[in-house]
Formats: sequence, C-alpha cells, structure tokens
Amino acid sequence: MTREPEDFQALARAYRDAFATGSGEKVLADLRRAFGWGRSSAGLGDRAEDVFLREGMRAVLLHIDRMRADDAARPRPQKTARPSGGTR
Repeated sequence: MTREPEDFQALARAYRDAFATGSGEKVLADLRRAFGWGRSSAGLGDRAEDVFLREGMRAVLLHIDRMRADDAARPRPQKTARPSGGTR
C-alpha cells in the first residue's frame, strides 16, 4: 500500500506530536525497556523463533523512531512498477 505524501507527512507529524510530550517520552522509554532496545536480539544457542520474536518487537520501536525523525516529513519517492513480460 502506498501513502500519498500529504497523508504520510500528517502521519509523521502525529508520531512526533504523540511522543514529544513528557508522557510520550515516558511511554517510549518503557517500550524500549520492555522490548529489548539496545540489547542484541540473538545470543549463542538461541532458538530462531526467539530471535525472530525479539526482532519483531524491536521493529516496532524502529518504526516509531523513523516516523519521529525530521526527515520522515519529507515525501518519499513513489515506487515505479517494473515492466512486465519478457524473458530473463
């Protein structure tokens, strides 16, 4: 699903606004503590399922940080469709 640049900018602004308050910062700090921010996702002898679970939890935090970043407000280039047909 592709977002329109205006929609994306409004959403990025909403992320920044939501986490810019004292309460938002407190919630984000708690999420980072709860979901292993700053710790390795994998350790010697870990099961693959455990590593994938931890990476998934960290992916949410990465998404929040990306959306809060100043450059998130800039429009992203639209993906262009590859021509179909032909052989490889």
